[in-house]
Amino acid sequence: MPDVELTWLGHASFRVDSPGGKRLYVDPWLSNPKCPEGEKEPERVDVMALTHGHGDHIGDAADLGKKFSPKLVAIIELAGWLEGQGFPNASQLGFNKGGTIDVDGIKFTMTHAVHSSSFTVDGTPVYLGDPAGYVVEFENGTKIYFAGDTAAFSDMQIIGKYLEPDVAAEELSDINAVCLQHVREMLYDGAEELLADRGRYTARDLLNAAVYGAKAAGNRSFALGAR
Repeated sequence: MPDVELTWLGHASFRVDSPGGKRLYVDPWLSNPKCPEGEKEPERVDVMALTHGHGDHIGDAADLGKKFSPKLVAIIELAGWLEGQGFPNASQLGFNKGGTIDVDGIKFTMTHAVHSSSFTVDGTPVYLGDPAGYVVEFENGTKIYFAGDTAAFSDMQIIGKYLEPDVAAEELSDINAVCLQHVREMLYDGAEELLADRGRYTARDLLNAAVYGAKAAGNRSFALGAR
């Protein structure tokens, strides 16, 4: 079975091509300044996963939803709001923390996150449910933890122990050695941090090349093999 191909699209946006041929977008803010020109206009979107409702994570979600009608993985309040913005059937899969759903052979488990979640409409913040993260298990058994925007929190120990992600994709707003170390401690030794760009560091600065079996500096796409 083919590998999982993970492509960083700037900020906290990722494109993931699954072994079964599905194309997943996580937090698709494709108008962010770090997104490559060739990635700003997707050819297709089969599944979309959103961690919370801030504009730098759902910036292009409604437009992509209207264009491609993907299956949406999001907390129920955010899913319902996007359906009201014209995203077809956005609330069909809406679920909540602790739940696991199977979307065309890809399993999503919603986890906790320590952050906030709203979108400003006409100057007024609209509540869009709790922020969340996901442990995504692909068809070949590879598991990726998309933490979303979050501080380190003790339940990461549970995520690491019981959900056993192979790789963690984590965006931190002001990365420093202490905060990074806390995230590593809260997860477990088998999960390495892939950090999206925000501030002084970029994803390629902080990639642990051992996860991918080769020096990763300069790459945006990585193949993650079966367990």
